[in-house]
Amino acid sequence: MVQAADAFSGNYAGNSQTKNMSAMQRDPFTTSDKMYSEVGIQNAQKSNSALGFIAGYGNQSLPKMRVKGFVNKGAKKSVALLDIEGAGVFLVSQGDEIGLQALGQNTVLKILKVDSNSVKVQSGQINQVIIVR
Repeated sequence: MVQAADAFSGNYAGNSQTKNMSAMQRDPFTTSDKMYSEVGIQNAQKSNSALGFIAGYGNQSLPKMRVKGFVNKGAKKSVALLDIEGAGVFLVSQGDEIGLQALGQNTVLKILKVDSNSVKVQSGQINQVIIVR
């Protein structure tokens, strides 16, 4: 049990933890990069496919986006026209995924929600939810 806890803190030897604590203090309530990495690996193994959407993390710039139009017809899914700078205009609905490889980025955008005011987008690289208006 000690080894599992130490693996996430970056300390692999049980006795070295007390020695290293004085040199480097880490906030125990923040999520480390190693934790994000481990969750990403586990998600990839669960899906058995490297092509599926896996929420990511880290700093990466996204292109400017804006909603060009919106259509809602009764009980059917709402759709929107999402303009992504440099990539074009996409007709999107909830659950859609857009790859930004044409822009030279290895990023996938997942559409979380489409409503009359906005489109909620999550990036596969930075794990941020973005509301586009």
